[in-house]
Amino acid sequence: MPHRVKWEKQGAYWDISGVVRIDEIMEIINELIGSPKFDDLNYFILDATNVIELIATKHQLDAPAAIVKSTNDYKPKMKVGFVSEDEHIRALIAHYIEKSFKLGSTWERKIFNDIEDARTWVLLQSYWSGSGV
Repeated sequence: MPHRVKWEKQGAYWDISGVVRIDEIMEIINELIGSPKFDDLNYFILDATNVIELIATKHQLDAPAAIVKSTNDYKPKMKVGFVSEDEHIRALIAHYIEKSFKLGSTWERKIFNDIEDARTWVLLQSYWSGSGV
């Protein structure tokens, strides 16, 4: 899975492509959480527009949900935008989001069809001012 990260002023943008396995998703999460830049992030976008196939079961996506949940005490606010038009990938992302909420994660997550909508949403300031979105 080729991927690149672009660290932005308030967030990070991951562009992933090709065939993606669950262990590669875990690498991205570890890269994000382990970065010294993590403290200053308000959002991240995972752009899966160019993913050909996501090789993961719903059950396997429970592990990343639990790992990310474990960061909530340290970093309770984060907006996460996922971008994909592929129905299978969107279904797996939706499961991950649902599992995250069931675990009590406080991060806000949403799936988008295009990067422009994801960028607009992650940059909404009302979430950061405490008034909600």
